[in-house]
Amino acid sequence: MKTEMPDAQAATPTYGELYGTTIPSLRARRSGLVPGASGVAPGSMPIGPLDAIVFGRLVALESGAPGFLAELLAEFESGVDQRLTALRDALRASNLEALAFAAHSLRGSCGTVGALRMAALANSLEYGKPTRTQRRALVGQLETEWAAVRSALDEVRSRD
Repeated sequence: MKTEMPDAQAATPTYGELYGTTIPSLRARRSGLVPGASGVAPGSMPIGPLDAIVFGRLVALESGAPGFLAELLAEFESGVDQRLTALRDALRASNLEALAFAAHSLRGSCGTVGALRMAALANSLEYGKPTRTQRRALVGQLETEWAAVRSALDEVRSRD
């Protein structure tokens, strides 16, 4: 007896449904060229701080497990704050191993919730072999992007 799997795309909200606007296709293309959870080629990075497809799938899971999304986002926000602190500490101490570990953790968390621009920046810290000046700039960009992601999450919460 063959069981058919439900089409996950059918239940996934569109970018317009999530953000109240229409944008040309934001479907992330998995390049396979960059290691890590994001796996997104730079030319296909989402326009907004949250990827509509990834985040939409999390929203769809909420219907089967009420409270799931709120719990996940609370953990995500707490974890990002801790990892950004770890990145700043590692940067100050010039501890490249700790920097790579924090970047790795941050990349995975961001990829899970659809903060793909943050995931790509963390990926650059982990694998890109940046100079000291570039590391400082990447951490600064991560902090700026984190503010945008947090704002987008607040906007999504305000609609509930």
